[in-house]
Amino acid sequence: MEEDIDNRSIQRILQIDLGLKPYKKRKLHGLSAKETVARLKRCKALLFRHGSDDIRKIVFSGEKLFVVQQKYNRPNDRIYALSIEDIPENIRTVQWFQHSGSTMVWGAVSYNGKIPLKFIEEGVKINTKHYQNEILRSTLMPNISTLYSDNQWIFQQDSAPAHKAKSTQQWLVDNCPDFISSEE
Repeated sequence: MEEDIDNRSIQRILQIDLGLKPYKKRKLHGLSAKETVARLKRCKALLFRHGSDDIRKIVFSGEKLFVVQQKYNRPNDRIYALSIEDIPENIRTVQWFQHSGSTMVWGAVSYNGKIPLKFIEEGVKINTKHYQNEILRSTLMPNISTLYSDNQWIFQQDSAPAHKAKSTQQWLVDNCPDFISSEE
């Protein structure tokens, strides 16, 4: 049997009568069972290899593409006014561009501090050659001694193609005291 109750009445019953609060579902990165097992295995191997003493030696690195676009969340962005005409046009609208500007930034941090950010020129693709020459050789290596004067550090990077390349892995063998390889 279907009752004829409006949404506002249902909200009052849920919130006032029953004391319930509305919550939004959170988005999480999905992992298959196989990926979960692989991550657990990798984590255990890394903990065994490095232990708790080495955690302060790890230099975490990564790139991020920052898009120059006004943030807008249609379900949640609200402006309260008596009428739409009371809100200035530049406040009640959001401009959205098909091809907005963006900037790629590389950074590295560790327990001891951070390496200066490296801003990648617009239009540059971070391939193996660029990653090795402009990021590792020209940004990481000249600055790492400010964090680790004893040269006892461990380099960590994600699994981007330029990072996993055989020549990059060899470059790290030749130039870093230790690193977490793409196989680990």
